[in-house]
Amino acid sequence: SGLGEVVKHAFLATDDELYTFMDENCEAILNRNLEAMSEMVKLSLFVKKHFIELDPEEKKGIRSFLNLGHTFGHALETISEYRVSHGEGVAWGMGRAFEAGLRCGYTSKEYLDKANALIAKYPFDLDYRVPPSMLDEYMVAIKSDKKKSAGSVKYVLIEDQGKPILSILPDDVVRSVVS
Repeated sequence: SGLGEVVKHAFLATDDELYTFMDENCEAILNRNLEAMSEMVKLSLFVKKHFIELDPEEKKGIRSFLNLGHTFGHALETISEYRVSHGEGVAWGMGRAFEAGLRCGYTSKEYLDKANALIAKYPFDLDYRVPPSMLDEYMVAIKSDKKKSAGSVKYVLIEDQGKPILSILPDDVVRSVVS
């Protein structure tokens, strides 16, 4: 599950250092090379620290960007009765967020392809789609997201490297990117 969170940090970082490290050191990371793992964790923690320092009391909404992939992913975890791990859900959810960003005009096709390429290097399934028979259950789960505000679910989308945004998405967009 932690690996999904680290990959998420690679997209949220204001530079591409963690992205490049994750891209170039995939084999070492998957083989649990101690030096690679230590560097990966250090770079990831710098990203998380950046967001916490910008919003230490969680009053500015900046820390909510750390939820990239979580809204989509939590709903998948729920309907799978937690057979999908948190990291798998977050990684899958990031793929859905990038696709939703593309459909809404926030994310470029080039960035979506770059982001999905990194996620796909790791053992995450970006191709899974919620079956039609479970789509209503998924939509109920997503509308129950614990992070919704003023009755609306806000999704973290990405414009470009290190440029997250919060957006409310129409149900038809959500349905189309998950099924």
